[in-house]
Amino acid sequence: MRETKQSRSSLLVHNNNYCIYFLCTVHQILSLTGINFLRQSVIGYVELTIVPLRDGIRSIPINSKQCKIYRVCLNDTFECPFQYFDPFLNVCQGDNKEQSLDHFSSRHLVAALQVDPDFCGLGASVSSGKGSRVTGGYPGGELVIGIPPEALHLVSEGRPVRIAVEFSLEQPKGGLHFIVPSGEGSLVQRGAHMFTWGHANSSRLWFPCIDSFAQCCPWQLEFTVDEGMTAVSCGDLIETVYAPDMRRRTFYYRLTTPASAPHIALAVGPFEILVDGEMHEVTHFCLPRLLPLLKTSAAHLHHAFQFYEETLASRFPYSCYKQVFVNHAPVQVTSYATMSILSTDLLHPSSVIDQTYETRSAMAQGVAEQFIGCFISRQSWSDTWLTQGAATYLASLYAKRCFGNNQYRAWIHSELQEVVKYEEEFGGIILDPSQAPAPPPTAANASTNAASTNCVNPASSAAPSGGALGGGNAGIGSNSSGAHPSASMPGSQMAGNLGLTSSAISAALTSGNGLAVGQGLIAPGLASPGATSPFHFPIVSLQTASPRYLDVLRKKAHLVMRMLEHRIGQELLLQVFNKQLSLATAAANAANKPQGSTMLSSAGGKENPGEGSVGSAAAAWSQHMLISTNAFTRAIFTVTGKDMSGFVDQWVRTGGHARFHLSFVFNRKRNTVEVEVRQEGVASEVGVGVPGGSIKGVRKYVGPLLVTLQELDGTFRHTLQIEGTVARADITCHSKSRRNKKKKIPLCTGEEVDMDLSAMDADSPVLWVRVDPDMTLLRWASVEQPDFQWQFQLRHERDVVAQLEAVEALRAHPTPASRLSLTDTIENEKTFYLVRCKAAHCLTQVANAMVSTWAGPPAMLAIFRKLFGSHSCPHIVRQNNFTNLHHYFLQKTIPVAMAGLRNAHGICPPEVVRFLLDLFKYNDNRKNRYSDNYYRAALVQALAATLTPVISVVNPLGSPLTAESLSPDMRLILEEIVRCLNLEKLLPCYRYTVTVACIQALRQMQKFGLLPSNPSLLRSYASYGQYIDVRMAALEALADFTKVEGNQEDFDFLLDMAVNDPEPPLRHKLMRLLIDKYPPFTHTTQGSQKGKVKHPVDTESTATKLWDLMNYKLYYESRLRCDVVDLYHDFYGMKRPLCLSGINVNIPDAAAEQSEELGSPPYNMTGGISSTLGSRKRKASPAKFERESKPMSADASDSPRRKLAFGVVSPQAQPEVLTDDDRLGLVTVEIVDVGDDGVGPNSSKVRVKESNSGVSAVESGIVVKEEPGIRGVEGGDAPAPSASLQSSMPVQVKQEYFSDNSASLPGILSGQPGDAKAPTGFEPGMFKKEGVMLQNPAARANAPSSGNATASVAPGVTPAGKSSSSHKSHAKVSSSKVKKKKKDKKKHRHKHKHRHEHKHSGGGSKEKGLGPGEKAKGGEKSKSKGTGSKGGKTGGSGNKGQAAASESKAGGKEGTTQVKDETGAAGSSGPLQAAEGKGVLKIKETLSSGSTSPSPEHANPPDFSF
Repeated sequence: MRETKQSRSSLLVHNNNYCIYFLCTVHQILSLTGINFLRQSVIGYVELTIVPLRDGIRSIPINSKQCKIYRVCLNDTFECPFQYFDPFLNVCQGDNKEQSLDHFSSRHLVAALQVDPDFCGLGASVSSGKGSRVTGGYPGGELVIGIPPEALHLVSEGRPVRIAVEFSLEQPKGGLHFIVPSGEGSLVQRGAHMFTWGHANSSRLWFPCIDSFAQCCPWQLEFTVDEGMTAVSCGDLIETVYAPDMRRRTFYYRLTTPASAPHIALAVGPFEILVDGEMHEVTHFCLPRLLPLLKTSAAHLHHAFQFYEETLASRFPYSCYKQVFVNHAPVQVTSYATMSILSTDLLHPSSVIDQTYETRSAMAQGVAEQFIGCFISRQSWSDTWLTQGAATYLASLYAKRCFGNNQYRAWIHSELQEVVKYEEEFGGIILDPSQAPAPPPTAANASTNAASTNCVNPASSAAPSGGALGGGNAGIGSNSSGAHPSASMPGSQMAGNLGLTSSAISAALTSGNGLAVGQGLIAPGLASPGATSPFHFPIVSLQTASPRYLDVLRKKAHLVMRMLEHRIGQELLLQVFNKQLSLATAAANAANKPQGSTMLSSAGGKENPGEGSVGSAAAAWSQHMLISTNAFTRAIFTVTGKDMSGFVDQWVRTGGHARFHLSFVFNRKRNTVEVEVRQEGVASEVGVGVPGGSIKGVRKYVGPLLVTLQELDGTFRHTLQIEGTVARADITCHSKSRRNKKKKIPLCTGEEVDMDLSAMDADSPVLWVRVDPDMTLLRWASVEQPDFQWQFQLRHERDVVAQLEAVEALRAHPTPASRLSLTDTIENEKTFYLVRCKAAHCLTQVANAMVSTWAGPPAMLAIFRKLFGSHSCPHIVRQNNFTNLHHYFLQKTIPVAMAGLRNAHGICPPEVVRFLLDLFKYNDNRKNRYSDNYYRAALVQALAATLTPVISVVNPLGSPLTAESLSPDMRLILEEIVRCLNLEKLLPCYRYTVTVACIQALRQMQKFGLLPSNPSLLRSYASYGQYIDVRMAALEALADFTKVEGNQEDFDFLLDMAVNDPEPPLRHKLMRLLIDKYPPFTHTTQGSQKGKVKHPVDTESTATKLWDLMNYKLYYESRLRCDVVDLYHDFYGMKRPLCLSGINVNIPDAAAEQSEELGSPPYNMTGGISSTLGSRKRKASPAKFERESKPMSADASDSPRRKLAFGVVSPQAQPEVLTDDDRLGLVTVEIVDVGDDGVGPNSSKVRVKESNSGVSAVESGIVVKEEPGIRGVEGGDAPAPSASLQSSMPVQVKQEYFSDNSASLPGILSGQPGDAKAPTGFEPGMFKKEGVMLQNPAARANAPSSGNATASVAPGVTPAGKSSSSHKSHAKVSSSKVKKKKKDKKKHRHKHKHRHEHKHSGGGSKEKGLGPGEKAKGGEKSKSKGTGSKGGKTGGSGNKGQAAASESKAGGKEGTTQVKDETGAAGSSGPLQAAEGKGVLKIKETLSSGSTSPSPEHANPPDFSF
């Protein structure tokens, strides 16, 4: 035992690079036996072999979301109780008073850290009998498993324990994605498949695990699928076993190399298999009928393997590699251990040019992440920049080898511009926020700096005092209501000593000092304590960071890794990577030694002679297979002898970039160049946000700066030392002015060229100046020099980045010399194609600025005809020949650039329009080996770019828009666009690129008044069943329409699709469109201008929907939830939305005001776990799994097993009481059944009873508002609630409430301590949102749940295809003593302006409720569309009202397109499959005729005919 404790303590030391872990996973088994595609469910079993690393552990937290847990067993002998705790099911824990991001962000971070297995909390000094000692934190998890007392001896002895968990998963919203195409045939014939997906750390969404990158172990994987299906997973395929009936087979995989749970993946489908011809260890999988595309796309993958192995001087770390191509992949490539899941969109035929660059780059990125990212994993979230930056750096080196140096440098230049743009808009990105940068060395802190520098491991240093977190010795688990359930386990030594309190986190965030963890987790987004965060989200957790922030963080990590390459050299940097790979390989080989079997056998309770080897192997995995910032810095010092801690503090632990502006003057007498480098946007004082012309994200730079001077005698490099905001230097020139001497000028490449020096100063030898030409700094740089020097730089500089900078600078110099320089660049065959394309667009702006003095044909017309025109007839284009790729890209770009030309009247010249139409007419691709789909799409874009709202419509004002109203040119353009769109239905091209361009062109015509602005056609193209690129083009047009002229209904359509669409990538892309490009309104424009008319979308309904989405509805997908947070910030900023009424959402509670703790567990157990739960152990057999997974009957909803535990209230079904006076008494709310006419049993209505204080609820201004919730019943009659919901509830102390999921887990008590306790189990469909649960809002008392309670609907939140109904209704008072007349009720309604949202059985009536500030008319009548409801009662003809409303909308709107749909066939969803339904959409000559939308069941939009 002494040796065992010694090995365990050594493992504690080795495993604390970021935090101290008390559990170590050494092996895991995952078995999925019941994969059902029709029901979209799985039944599984996991077994974790865990080694406890310290004594006194009484509970084990693991991560699990969405899963139904049936049974937890320890060592196949002991039944274990467990608790469920998911703070994301209600982030704000019912505290929705403010609804501001200031209020939400801190609680969002608290929720993320409470279940983060990598976050161990703040070390606390715990007193003991012999003094004080420092303890670490405890990892978090949603599922906390208690260790029975009879098994505690296993923990005290430090022996490995096996924890088996039986679970199932039904219709998951995240983690697993099922694709079951509709149609005839079997699932195999239809191509049904499923795969795992999600943000990082999302494995918990589909199986219980410790969802941490830092917990590596070997894996054994088993998957049983139907015959005809193939299961692809991580590791080597050991065997495939058929079932006795030959209808199912099981795939057995074994991953001997340790891997973490986030790196485990699964894909199941009828895949076609291709073994790589060059490397037999590589296997490719694709869906049926895509094998020819797969052969073409993956033909060059073996070159990437060879390049990486040669560059890193290391073999591929795994024994095999698999690529799986699936539909609906959320990102193009996601890497897992030994496999990658890629999007089918990457597959392409050999005839497509444009997609080749993207596909090869994505595949190379996936292979690079196998080396660093999967095999070498990150220690914690703050070390993500290392794995992402190193993998992207390796992929960029391969891209440099594959596509050339010019393409590589242009890519680096574009990434640098994107990072600079983001940081100046939002703030500096901190790559590693886990540790503050070291302060500058001074006499006061010299000793402190030395101590912190020597202590590389942050967890090994002393913990800071609790005062930094707002007072108190706030440690882990102060036994408060905000502690994790693991801290409240009875008998646990962690209780009272461990568990990070929510108030401590909130206080830290509020105070601006940040979240201090271990040695110091710095303030979110800041490098200096006390400053305010520039971001509206916490950056210290992956679950709370903005998706765009994470994308830009990857790019900045790549740039920083490239900066490191320039500091130490590429060869030495690759040696550092090689050293890490060598150590990781040696540690991974320890997993293949025989002690693994000894370890597993010892877990059953036998002798354990191999414990020391198990501990040492696990310590080697954690030490060498995980990388952190400190470990990487040590490795650099070991290999190179250079201390890069200063570099890390400057660029990794500090955000922001430098901004330089260089100006120079030539001194003729001294023959020197007087250079001045000014740092723009730097704050005048130390700190962030100090006024004085400072720019967000810009910080002061101190260090060397390279300046390059091109002189007459060559290129000379000078290094300037930058110390202040202004740096001046005199640089002596190496050459003198030549006057009239003719001599060739040498360039940086050694080439000598002739230059026309007539335009430059005769005395100056300087041709041009550049700042940081190698892009070795994160900077924005501008040079102030005359236009002729920019022209010299464009013509003669050989660096592609210099040429791109010169083209950008010449936009501000529209002169004949600039025109000539740009023209020569376009014609020069030796110039890189990206420079020529960008010069074409620049020439468009120069020509438009010179329109009054322009002579000759339109710009670039002669160039195009010279390059691509027929020799005998130049105005006729030659047959397409794309073998010259530079000419191909130029042939696509020049027409688009020419379409931007404008004459003196502001319209496109007619000869340009005729030129573009001739390109369509004479386009001939019959003899071309490459596809012209991207070229034809570019021509459609060019036609759209010629459109202008100036003198385009000639009809009188107010007259109907007809085809004759268009000018002849506009009519020809419309005809050509319609022809291309209809041709796509018959002959679809690759990825429907022409259809995408046509949709964008139609939207452009709508914006300029050339077509009726009708979104019905766009919605048909945006419907599910279309190809995703087509859908995104239509949704982008709809987002633009909503921003310009949309209303609440249009925004609700987009928001509903962004949340509920079946395709995960579309949801994220649509949300980013609403955030980045087409926000209907922003807080900077909407809130600052008081007199400005509000946008129709800026309503209370919008604010409520967004708040509910990010508060609890999107608990299953962190990326989409953070997207909604970004949109909420765009709309309302950090403060409370102005559109919300001044009434508080909840009545303040005295107990709640005194307690600031968040996230209390469902209950606090006072006795031992075994004593309270030992008599209620239950087992679940596979037969029981099948039985319980059947749909639950109505009678079973009231079963005692469905009763909620004390303190557990569904946040989705929580009605709220609004009040203007906090002094009012308590009220009781009940649901009363009413019918379609207000008196029947088929509808529900909320009634407010008399308050306890004797004052009428209506008199006091109390209004019951149903909290928005997810619908429990899709249409139909709402079931009646149970009688228990209608009874008044006793006053209880306020309890924080949790999800329905917690109520259905075994081990949740159904009452207070001392009450009769009965176990609660799982029932089928339990994860569906339950009905309305009513409670006394002031007392926070809980009521038993009813499975068929009526669900409330948020204002405007409707099911797909249904309309929401909102009307004004009075709350009836149950007391007979107090009665009001209609006149008094009318006055009350005018005063309080309350609204009620109800879901009726018809589901189709749409009424217009009175918003804030509106006056009611007609006494009890309410405004409605298509219905005749009065007094808050809705008639039974809801569907008729909906039809009438839709007809009045469609028919009453002028200028809509009349369509005729002749087909109902569904469109193709694959990139290359032709659309089967080819109906014809006919546009009549009168464009203003009424329109009828296509039928919803038609997935394929009808065609055009003009």
